[in-house]
Amino acid sequence: MTLDSSSVTESGAIAAIESMSRDDARANHVHTSATRLVEVRRLNTLPLGDDPVDALRTFADALPQLVWITDSRGQVSYCNAKWWNYTGLTYEQSVGDGWTILLHPNDLHRTLERWNHACQTGEPYEIEYRLRRASDGEYRWFIGRGLPFRNTSGQIVAWFGTCTDIHDQKVAQELLEQAQKQLEQTAKAKDEFLAVLSHELRTPLSAILGWVHLLRIKALNPTEQSEALATIEEQAKIQSQLVEDLLEVSRIISGKFRMRDESVNLPQVIMAAIEAIRPTVNIKKICLQTEISDQTLHVRGDAQRLQQVVWNLLTNAVKFTPEGGQILVRLNQQDSLVCLKIIDTGCGIESSMLQKIFNRFEQADASTSRSHTGLGLGLSIAKHIIDLHQGTITAESRGRNQGSTFTVLLPIQGLL
Repeated sequence: MTLDSSSVTESGAIAAIESMSRDDARANHVHTSATRLVEVRRLNTLPLGDDPVDALRTFADALPQLVWITDSRGQVSYCNAKWWNYTGLTYEQSVGDGWTILLHPNDLHRTLERWNHACQTGEPYEIEYRLRRASDGEYRWFIGRGLPFRNTSGQIVAWFGTCTDIHDQKVAQELLEQAQKQLEQTAKAKDEFLAVLSHELRTPLSAILGWVHLLRIKALNPTEQSEALATIEEQAKIQSQLVEDLLEVSRIISGKFRMRDESVNLPQVIMAAIEAIRPTVNIKKICLQTEISDQTLHVRGDAQRLQQVVWNLLTNAVKFTPEGGQILVRLNQQDSLVCLKIIDTGCGIESSMLQKIFNRFEQADASTSRSHTGLGLGLSIAKHIIDLHQGTITAESRGRNQGSTFTVLLPIQGLL
């Protein structure tokens, strides 16, 4: 019994299977042929219109992706409507390899390399790249995928592919990675900070306990007693300042940092801070010069907090300037701003630290074997105070042993 594929109906195919039920092998063959025929007949009844190609184009236009087809050599021959809308290119501009003008310059080489490899080997094509959008010129991230279409001989006759917009996911992923990296850096900085904190608190305590022990077990002469008391007082002040810095940071984090709003005579604030560090300047034989404008320079703010900033900057300058070095304090008016500069000839700041030096828990040298004491919180506190005064504070340095310059800008009539 034979089947005429042009005339067999669905019921006829089933009847043929039943009539050949005594020959299992033959029945199975007929069943498979009939089933395929029935499926083809069903597909032919779908409302595809007179031209199936037009139907497929409509289907491609309905997809959210950019759809494309190339010949066996990888030259573009078809793109869907979404492609034209996104790229703004004409058909003539897109065919062949004209589409490559849309690629971000940094993605061009690797994209073409991957595409040429796929065309030569017949391997599936997949890559992420940025394509320029016609409406605003923005480069958006896409994932491009392509599969080869082969004839019955196994030869590639075309490539079918899509470009899927993944820009929002890509940006979100990058932001997440940046946040993760920042968290890791902050955690590392905190660990280093805690190590320095324990060292800094232990050092003055050890000195105090040592002298107290000597005072208890040994009768000291007047000179020794005077030295012991001076050392205890000095180390207690150091520890007090460390604790105060920690409390200030705690107030900043908890939002309990308070300031007064008053008229502040900035030259007076600066001179008061200079006098406070004058003894240390004299001990190190540092040449401290001032260039303070004769103008009456007032700002709105908290005089005590601003003096704290100036004292911190001057203390750092003295700390990191070698014996016999120079420090210049300059104050003048620049348009509607008051400009304070503190310039020293000290050890300088590495370029990699300039952007991080005002961060909390960041220090140029976080090792416990460093030569200078302190927790490195002063600059972070100073920046917070200046920010609250609607000002800015920046640091400049040409590098190690090239000195540094700290600049504070405050609005003359700024209100808190």
